Amino acid sequence: MSGIRSEVTLLVSIVMQSEPAYSEAIRILESGASFLSSAKNPSSQMAFGRLELNLATVHANMSNFEAAAEHLKLILNSRSPPLLVKGAALEALAALCVQLHQDQEGMDYATAFAELWGDEYVHAVTSESLQDVKSEAIALRILAEMVNPSESLHAEVLSSADVQNISGAAVLAFAEFHHVVGNFPVAKNLYKKAITSSKQDLESSVISLSAIAMTPEAVHIGAITGLGQLLISVGDFEEAEVQLTEALKDIEKIKGEKHPHVGVILACIGHLYQQRGIARGSNEIFLVEGMYKSALDLMKASPLESDNKGRRMTDIVALTRARLGTALTAMPSRYNEVQKLKDWVDTVWNFSRPLPELVQLKQLLAGKKQEEVLKDNRGIGSFIDIRLERVFFK
Repeated sequence: MSGIRSEVTLLVSIVMQSEPAYSEAIRILESGASFLSSAKNPSSQMAFGRLELNLATVHANMSNFEAAAEHLKLILNSRSPPLLVKGAALEALAALCVQLHQDQEGMDYATAFAELWGDEYVHAVTSESLQDVKSEAIALRILAEMVNPSESLHAEVLSSADVQNISGAAVLAFAEFHHVVGNFPVAKNLYKKAITSSKQDLESSVISLSAIAMTPEAVHIGAITGLGQLLISVGDFEEAEVQLTEALKDIEKIKGEKHPHVGVILACIGHLYQQRGIARGSNEIFLVEGMYKSALDLMKASPLESDNKGRRMTDIVALTRARLGTALTAMPSRYNEVQKLKDWVDTVWNFSRPLPELVQLKQLLAGKKQEEVLKDNRGIGSFIDIRLERVFFK
């Protein structure tokens, strides 16, 4: 079994950077899954589940999200899937739905995950293990509700603050929640814990039962990127640059230099330079502009004449263009360009809550001084979850 695991890990790592290897990797993985699908012994059922989780991850990496979801649902519909495999599939489906802006479906899967651990499981585990499972369920609900977290959820998060034995993905969800609500010291500690936990998982000889955004690789880069953005908010630009540079190197190593997620991290670095320039009173406009435009190219942003329909990461592109527009307001000669950026973001931002950076851009275009805008919006801003390709804010 260990040999099969090694081969699966190698296949997944190859396909992450090589599109020509995609079809061959899928063929090999599906052949193994087909062979194991009718097996009835627990070890074969577990192996089948692992292969399906890996298939979902490979498909998602190639932007074939429909196929990814099908493989996860195949686990749920299979005959007597192991409890842990079924839980991993539900977690991955919840996260995938959030990534695809199917927020209610994501909440439904998070609820199903919480309900999975019924009386039979409760009687078979210790109270400590049960608390860990409850914390995992709360963390998944946080993930599903992150776009608009509720007050009741806030109380549940606080009650789970001391839980230690939970996954890196769960810790990251708690970190992001505290980041959203502005509890930066707690968020910082939790990000660091998520980084440590996911790194241990990556170095472990045991393959994680996870898929897509919940894998140790995704959690590790997500936690580093989240910490880097948090450090920008508190003005620790030097350490923020260290973290984001590390995330950039990791994502290039895993997914290649042209992957859209490289663009996401470049957008975060552009934001770092923008905020550092404001704090120091220095002019870094051309560096900031270059970073944002490189990010937009890698994210395959549509031209300003198009609405980005059908493309990935529209809300991250919108945030990046709003921040670029804000930076360019320092140059009166580029007013028309800034206006086009503002109009584009206004058109594509279809959420009930306004994007804070768009509000700030409109204030600057209306003639409000930058110092006043910064004062009025102190502590208000957005951050990016690179795993889920979403923008979160309070």
